[in-house]
Amino acid sequence: MHKNLSRRTVLLSQAALALALATGGASASAQAWPAQPVRWIIPFPAGGATDVLTRMLAREVEKNIGQPVIVENRAGGNTNIAVQALLQAKPDGHTFMVAANDTMTINPHLFRNAPDPEQSFEYACQWGEFAPALLVAKKDFPANDAKQAMEYLRKNAAKVNYASHGTGSVSQIRMELLLGKLGIKLNHVPYKGSAPALQDIAGGQVDILVDSRTNSLPLIKSGQVKAIAVMGAQRYADMPDVMTLAEIGTSAGDFATFQAFVAPRGTPPAIVAQFSEAVRKAVGSKELKDAFAERGFTGRYRSPAEFRKHVADESAAMKKVIADNNITAGN
Repeated sequence: MHKNLSRRTVLLSQAALALALATGGASASAQAWPAQPVRWIIPFPAGGATDVLTRMLAREVEKNIGQPVIVENRAGGNTNIAVQALLQAKPDGHTFMVAANDTMTINPHLFRNAPDPEQSFEYACQWGEFAPALLVAKKDFPANDAKQAMEYLRKNAAKVNYASHGTGSVSQIRMELLLGKLGIKLNHVPYKGSAPALQDIAGGQVDILVDSRTNSLPLIKSGQVKAIAVMGAQRYADMPDVMTLAEIGTSAGDFATFQAFVAPRGTPPAIVAQFSEAVRKAVGSKELKDAFAERGFTGRYRSPAEFRKHVADESAAMKKVIADNNITAGN
């Protein structure tokens, strides 16, 4: 019996050791993230605000994770090209995608085959949002402020073209909301992001565009395009002559354009949490806050749970906006 007890004790000890090693190995594996460079997919072209800001964030996050961050632009297809690249990636915590309103709260209500964010992604975090957008126009547009512009659009709708960042983009949604208020339709010219749209505004190929202050301010300062109206409720302190839409009794929706991260479905929660914390630290750094502020961008962190709730709330509101204003992918 003594021999049997001793043998049983040895077996139990061996089992306990094996369990401890397995548990320790799993813990070490989680702590070892990232084991290689981390890839960030951007659904927009190089040179736009999202691209510039993401690369700035990447340099700061690298300090927190000890691995390079490789930024990859996959523009086009209403962000679907980038989404497909993300969905095809291994859910091992080494691939994330920059996600904005387009992918998360607009596309699901406009496109039949758009992925359901809740079913397709792991929510990582939000890392910022743009200041209120601007309505900008080519430099020889025959109106110089919001009041003149609205009058001109009402009288000349048939010959005005408006650019957007793409069908279903925030810039299109905002413009269609404004046009709905005015009771008119303009010809829509979708682009693959802000940079090419602004380029054609500056070149005079299209007339007007709703764009972020971050993107458009350099061209406004150089005189290549002109600011017509602020889409938010207050004028900018450094642009006191540019009135708001609210001042002339209209609006184009009161929602911020956010920047966030999602991962492929199935990415381990522990890794998502580590990534989210690395982003939180980066966004909180004074150096990055100042750099963002110079570009009209606000670093705003939301945890995975907070970001999920924000998306759910805005998605419900956006669904109503799209239905009420009869906005379709064909606009």
